[in-house]
Amino acid sequence: MSQPPLCTEVRDVYETACVVRPFNFFVRPQLLVTSKGFGEAQADATLDTRFEIHSVSPTVGSEEGGCRVTVRGVGFGSSAVTSQLIIAALGTLADVISWTPSEIVFTSRKMSLNTDLIDVNTNLITAEHMCGPGNTKGPCKHGAFGLGFTPNVIAVSPAAGSAGDVLTIAVDLPPGYISQVSQQDVSLYLGTHVCSHSITSRTGNTLSLQCTVPVFEASTVNLRLNVIQLGNAKFPNNLATFTQNLVFTSITPNQGSIGGSTVVITGKGFAPNASRHFIRVGEQDWGVCDPVSSSYSSITCRVNYKNFDQDSQSDSQEYVEVTLWDANVALDPMLAFGQGSTGCMRGYDTWRTYNCMSEAECALRCLSKANAGCKSFEFRPRYQRCFLSDRSFTTCSSCKNQGWLDCRYFERRTETTASLAVSASLSNAWSFKRSLTPNIEMVYAHTAGTRQSLEGMAINCGADAADLGNGNQNCCSSDSCGVNEGRCTSNSQCASQLICVSFGCSWSSDSASNLQDSCCALRGSADGFTQQEPLWLPGDDIFVRVSSLGSTSDVAAAKLNPGE
Repeated sequence: MSQPPLCTEVRDVYETACVVRPFNFFVRPQLLVTSKGFGEAQADATLDTRFEIHSVSPTVGSEEGGCRVTVRGVGFGSSAVTSQLIIAALGTLADVISWTPSEIVFTSRKMSLNTDLIDVNTNLITAEHMCGPGNTKGPCKHGAFGLGFTPNVIAVSPAAGSAGDVLTIAVDLPPGYISQVSQQDVSLYLGTHVCSHSITSRTGNTLSLQCTVPVFEASTVNLRLNVIQLGNAKFPNNLATFTQNLVFTSITPNQGSIGGSTVVITGKGFAPNASRHFIRVGEQDWGVCDPVSSSYSSITCRVNYKNFDQDSQSDSQEYVEVTLWDANVALDPMLAFGQGSTGCMRGYDTWRTYNCMSEAECALRCLSKANAGCKSFEFRPRYQRCFLSDRSFTTCSSCKNQGWLDCRYFERRTETTASLAVSASLSNAWSFKRSLTPNIEMVYAHTAGTRQSLEGMAINCGADAADLGNGNQNCCSSDSCGVNEGRCTSNSQCASQLICVSFGCSWSSDSASNLQDSCCALRGSADGFTQQEPLWLPGDDIFVRVSSLGSTSDVAAAKLNPGE
């Protein structure tokens, strides 16, 4: 009794030329004991070598797969014996849920061939079909095609929304099933996210459900509805997806310094990975808000400078845009762009910028243009030149390559796959305010010890001699004072490159009642570094004179966190 060659590939499960079925019989084992001979087998001492399928339930299901099917029989083995188990249903493989020698439970996949046969294959041996009356020879089936047992979704509303919104779905069931299906029999997924649901009505064969949209980042995901008795429902193409919106509600505070303010952006649909958000503030080349942390409903970020030339800036209101990418674009702007190519675009230089030191800086400038207006850029390192364009080779059929070998061209990855990024914006969301910008007037130092280069000629005018009143105020009038040597009234009374600083005496710097004192101090400007030795040393107290620390809340925050 010869057998055909073994099946060697998964697809061979449906290739009858290589399907191997076992010889089914009962046999009495023989026992040979050395020096004693053969043992006698009793009537009930038989070995069952059958490998058979006896029943399949249910015998019909959805063409979309997802039906929970139970196969019963003998000789199936188990995972404790072998890992080689293949289940075939609806012309494709199935996903095993549980497996014992007499029962296999699996979930069907979407139908790929018009076949209703079920096959169980263990160690490349295929089970015999014994699904006829009384477990006699007969086909074992689970069918779907054209049988009318596929649930059909007929309505989904709304097609987009945010966490907490109510999603309504209506699905037509096969006749006779509407009363059998309970709330626990139905599962609804938005992508991989469970949507907690309830059954709201049963009308004819139509089942209506409502679910609350769960929390997940802004994206468009596939809908999946499963009825345990039948399998997955079929969605028409126009109803098959749900979009979680990216919503930008507010920014707090909405005004602040010309650079460095920490703000909180509120909304919905943000990702838990803060670095995937690129936040544009205005249209300056460096106009960004660097993300620090994020959750579904908020992003904390630090606003960059309005302009590097701080003295020339005035108040302004800025448009703010949040773009959620599939990569950490906030850490590396180049991740928003695809592979570079040699050559530059001819004739479409929408924005010409110079003094650009790297491709990453050029990418940042492109991302900072309003409403994703910059689609591509070209960088020529030897000229430190970055030209930006509102076109790309992908979408511009008339654009030509200049072929410059020293030029590198990059375009946004969204030009080929728009879904890689989603944006939300708010007009006039942020105001740069000079009145809220700390103004550093002076930086000066009190030395930790005596330093010859900073000593003056005055005598008995040190901190130990100071009475902090009128008796010490003319110490420096005849001889110049060094650091902390008495009270001065003008720079001319100070030695070397020192200046007379109001409220600048070491004995009064930590006392509000004595801040009226003025002393000679080493200022933090180029003029203070004319000598060959370092003038600021470890241990020196450095003072920063600021005319304004910004708003009241900024001052309070600075007091609580002086190191930030």
